[in-house]
Amino acid sequence: MPELLRQEEAPKIDLARAKEAYDRGEAFFVDVRSRESYDRSHIPGAISMPLMQVPTRAQELPHDRLIIFY
Repeated sequence: MPELLRQEEAPKIDLARAKEAYDRGEAFFVDVRSRESYDRSHIPGAISMPLMQVPTRAQELPHDRLIIFY
């Protein structure tokens, strides 16, 4: 299971680096907003995982890619 960090500990990534990782297929995007917000609009390929669900669904996250929560 991936090690989870508290929000304060998680490294930040700027938009340019996130876009670069997205374009290269190196990133896995996790939309932590409500499912309703995700359904209205989200990054193509991102999964919906509301923030409160992250600890119990962490096993769904890949081990071999950069994970970007937004």
